[in-house]
Amino acid sequence: MLPKAGFYTNVNAPRETIVMLDRAEDDLLAAQNMLDSETFTDRIFGFHAQQAVEKLFKAWLWYLNCSPPFTHNLASLLKLLIEADAQCPDSFRRLCDLTDYAVIFRYSQDSIDDELDRAAVLADIEALSAHIRKLIS
Repeated sequence: MLPKAGFYTNVNAPRETIVMLDRAEDDLLAAQNMLDSETFTDRIFGFHAQQAVEKLFKAWLWYLNCSPPFTHNLASLLKLLIEADAQCPDSFRRLCDLTDYAVIFRYSQDSIDDELDRAAVLADIEALSAHIRKLIS
């Protein structure tokens, strides 16, 4: 587990970047403690994973001096990052598959066809968080 964003505070990073990193870490910590699929459904794990990615993407956008829109759509946020010339590895792009956990799977009766590989999802989110922390350090 990574330390809270405040440990990496860069005086040149926008305040919004640090705040979003801290909020993302809250959701990441929750997801890290939801590995037991008998106790936590994919809907709940996926929601916190999606929220962590959304906040990390928004922190990155703030760092790039781009005001992120009010959206849960991870592909839209990633598109803005790419337009801002951010280097986004494929593992970060895969995280866009979590978008449906923000709203559709959270509130609908729709079933989830594929079980999430929680360890792989967490590894990708942790890599994203570490990447952003390295950028701002």
